[in-house]
Amino acid sequence: MARLLLYVTITCVTTLSIVFSWNPAQATVFDTTTYSWGYAGLGHNEQVCQKITSHPLPKQTGLERQPVRIASHIVDAKYCQ
Repeated sequence: MARLLLYVTITCVTTLSIVFSWNPAQATVFDTTTYSWGYAGLGHNEQVCQKITSHPLPKQTGLERQPVRIASHIVDAKYCQ
């Protein structure tokens, strides 16, 4: 009985020490955000402040450059000051 209790204790301690000693993934964000004045759209003559975000996509074989996804949103003018 003592051997079983010792075995269970050692197993639990080992398992818990392994689980809690692992560091979480150090996530890195490679998104680039810039604020710029630009036209609201084609045919518009009014300039607005835009938040432009580029997000890199997984590199595909056969391409020299890494593809990116670009998104822009109109934001308050205080961001472009």
